[in-house]
Amino acid sequence: MSSLKTRIVSVLLLCCLLSALMVFYFVLFFDDFQSESKPSSSLIIVSFAEMRPKNASKDDISLRIAAKIEAKLPLPALNTSSEALALLRALQLDLNAEQPPVADVWSLAHSWVTARQLLPPKAPQLSLVLRTLKTSRVLRADVSRTGTQLKLLLELDGQQRALFKPQRYSRQHVVSGDPYAGADRHNGEIVAFHLSRLLDLRVVPIVVSRRLRLSELRAVSSAALSATFTNDSCFYGECHYCSSFDSVCGDLEGRLEGSLHLMLPTKYKLQRVRNPWQRTYRPGVFAPWEREMDFCAAVVQRIPLRPRLLDIVDLAVFDFLIANADRHHFEVFKDVPNSALLFIDNGKSFGDPHSHELSILAPLSQCCVIRNSTYRRLQVLASAPLSAAVESLLAADDSPEPLLTRNHLSALDVRLRSVLVSKEYLIPLSKSDFAVQALIGACLEEKGKQHVLK
Repeated sequence: MSSLKTRIVSVLLLCCLLSALMVFYFVLFFDDFQSESKPSSSLIIVSFAEMRPKNASKDDISLRIAAKIEAKLPLPALNTSSEALALLRALQLDLNAEQPPVADVWSLAHSWVTARQLLPPKAPQLSLVLRTLKTSRVLRADVSRTGTQLKLLLELDGQQRALFKPQRYSRQHVVSGDPYAGADRHNGEIVAFHLSRLLDLRVVPIVVSRRLRLSELRAVSSAALSATFTNDSCFYGECHYCSSFDSVCGDLEGRLEGSLHLMLPTKYKLQRVRNPWQRTYRPGVFAPWEREMDFCAAVVQRIPLRPRLLDIVDLAVFDFLIANADRHHFEVFKDVPNSALLFIDNGKSFGDPHSHELSILAPLSQCCVIRNSTYRRLQVLASAPLSAAVESLLAADDSPEPLLTRNHLSALDVRLRSVLVSKEYLIPLSKSDFAVQALIGACLEEKGKQHVLK
C-alpha cells in the first residue's frame, strides 16, 4: 500500500512540475508568438540556421537578412519629436551663430581636442572656425602622400595646415561594383562631419566645402605639385592611384570644388590600428569574422570592452549610415590613454543610395552590444527624421549645390530603420553604459547559449 501511495505522490509531483514548465514556457515565449501574428510588431527573429546555412555565400546571407527587415512595417512612432527638434536647433545655432572675431581661431579649435573628442557638445564658436576655414588665404600647396587617394596639403593664414580632397564625381553619379569601389567622394566627408555631431560622436575632424581657383593654387604650389599640372586648370598630384591619365580639372571658371579638412594639433600623433572586422578585398576569400560566428568572443579577449569595443560598434553604425565599407584601419591618438577611435577618412561613402551593405554592421550583430547613449540618439533621430536633420545642417555649409541628392538622403532613413528594427527591444544593464540585445534571434549560439558580453 505504501508503495502505491509513493507512486501516486510521484505522479502528482511530476504533473505539477510539467504544468509549471508549461506555464513558464507560455509566459516566456508568448510575446514572440504574438509578434509573429501581429504585423505591427518590430520584432525580427533571424536564427543562426538562416544566417549561416551550409554552403551559403555572404551575399545570400545579407539578402536573407535584408528581406526580413524590408518585410517589416514601419516602426511604431516614437514620441521624441520635441526632443529631436531641440537637438537640431542647438546644433544649428552652433553653425549659424554670429561670433566676434578671436585673436587666434586655430588655437581655439585646437583647444577643443581631448582624448575623447575633437569638439565639445556645445560649440557656439564653431561657426567662426568653419567660416575661417572657408575663407583663409592659401599660402602654400603641396602633394600629400598619405593614403591612396589624391589629396593636397595646404598651409593657410596663421600657419594652419589643412587637407584638400578634390571633387571626383558629380552629385548624381552612382558608384557601382563592390561596396568599397570608386574614388573618394568629397561631399561624403562633409556629410560625415555633420552626421557625427547629430549622433553625438564628435570624433570627425572639422571639414567644410571649398572652391579653389586653380591658377592661384598653382602660383603657390611646391615643385612636386607644380610638376603634375598639365595646364592651368588640371593636375593629378602624387598618390598610389594618381596618374597623368586621371587628372582633376576645374570648372569653366577655373575653380575646383573639394572638401577642406582642418588638421589636428601637432602635439597629437596618430597611430593606425587594424580593424578586427577588416575585409580581405579579394573575391571569394572570407575574413575570419565572415567565417566564425563567435568571432567577437575572440576579439574581446584582445581589446577592452570599454571603451574600444563600444567605439568600434559606434563606428560600425556610423559607417553603415554613410555606406562606408572601407574601414580597414582605425586612427587613435598615440600614447594618449583612453583615446577615442577617430572617424578619419570617410570618403568611401554615399556611393550608391540603393545599396545597404549589412556586413558593415558585423561588430554590432556579432557582439550584440551598443552604448545606451548611441541607441537612444538613433531613436531620437528616427523621429526627426534623420534625412531632414542632416539636410538642415548641410544647408549651413553653403556649397554650390546640395551635398546629397534626395535619394542619398532617403537612404539615411532606410539604413537607420534597419539598425533600429534589427536591434529593437534592447534591455539596458543596470549601472552600465551599454545595452545587450535581449532577443534570441541573432544572439544565440548553436547550442542555445546567449552570445552576449556580460
